[in-house]
Amino acid sequence: MKTVRLSNETMRALEAAANLPFKPEGQQQSDGFWLVPFSDDTWMRLQQNRLPGETDDDVLSRIVRSGSGRKNH
Repeated sequence: MKTVRLSNETMRALEAAANLPFKPEGQQQSDGFWLVPFSDDTWMRLQQNRLPGETDDDVLSRIVRSGSGRKNH
């Protein structure tokens, strides 16, 4: 199990993209970021989709935006 640091914005995007009721896993930190556990398989898929220089938050945010049809910024 890996822990990924995600911004509150990315967590909101995940919630908006969810087809089922969304209950965030992990813990929100005082700085607004979340520490979220990812299975090893999910973490590996995240790494396979990473572009050079992207953080875990960047790659997951990009994947969620592209899946929802929103443009990347």
